[in-house]
Amino acid sequence: MSSTDRPCRGTQIEVFYKSNDPTEPWELAGQLDYRVKWCGLISVYPVHLTRKVPTVPFYHLDIYAANDKTITVYVKDKDLNVINLAGARAVFTVRKTKDSPTVLIQKDTANPSEGEIGSPNWGEIFFYIVPADTSGLDQQEEYVFDVRVQVASGKVYTVLEGIMLLREPVNLTTP
Repeated sequence: MSSTDRPCRGTQIEVFYKSNDPTEPWELAGQLDYRVKWCGLISVYPVHLTRKVPTVPFYHLDIYAANDKTITVYVKDKDLNVINLAGARAVFTVRKTKDSPTVLIQKDTANPSEGEIGSPNWGEIFFYIVPADTSGLDQQEEYVFDVRVQVASGKVYTVLEGIMLLREPVNLTTP
């Protein structure tokens, strides 16, 4: 599979059907998996030289409190060539504001229960959000996040950033 075959888009929802005809709504069996897929960029210029805006992608993440979510990041360079992440480490961090000294959520690929480098030659990273990560946070609030990658050479790059909105689920009981 080439690097162009790997997705680099927004939220993906996978749905399975009981029959071969998915046009009948009563045949819908349910949502199997919900995850977010993003493309992050390694840029030697953190701010655009003339427009003075960040040169990394900016994403909005909506997440329900006390829910699981897998975040997949594909890291590429400014020409959209895949960055090989063999020997790399990545960290996903959430704070109330960029200036806040308190880290609210942090996931590190050095800890396999928090995240991992998926396929290094595809530039693939996984971060695992679990219900305990959001249980103490205020719902209906916005938070900021970023993903930083340290490649095998030791260089560190912020590859994406964004805003996370923590939503309140309607059903608070376990199914």
